[in-house]
Amino acid sequence: MRTWILLVVWAPLVGACHHVPQQVYADAEGVQQASRPPLLSAGRVADTRLLKSERGKIVAHTAFGVEPGPARVSIRGGENGAVTITAVSNAAGVLESELVPGECVVEARRVGAVPQSLRIRITRGFADTISFVLGQR
Repeated sequence: MRTWILLVVWAPLVGACHHVPQQVYADAEGVQQASRPPLLSAGRVADTRLLKSERGKIVAHTAFGVEPGPARVSIRGGENGAVTITAVSNAAGVLESELVPGECVVEARRVGAVPQSLRIRITRGFADTISFVLGQR
């Protein structure tokens, strides 16, 4: 059984509502990096089979609004994003991919929706679960 927590943040509109500041993210060590997606601490599960094969796994869940559904998921990792995997999640919005350990960027896209990307560190022997909820443009 899954428990979902919904966090709603409300901020009053004051003055310069059209000003959009540049997004600056911080990595796990607190180092700010402009134009890179945030480093995500994913939900993880230990897997002895992955540990023996010296690989990690990403389980990506995709949804369009509140309904799970397929989306194109790209995984870029390695030196300068050299390793790229592109696949479509299934009808239930799930995509599983085994990868070598290291940092990678996972991006989800769907026609008519704003694309989302996350940076994640793949660790040997763990299956990391990430979720994308794609909204309309």
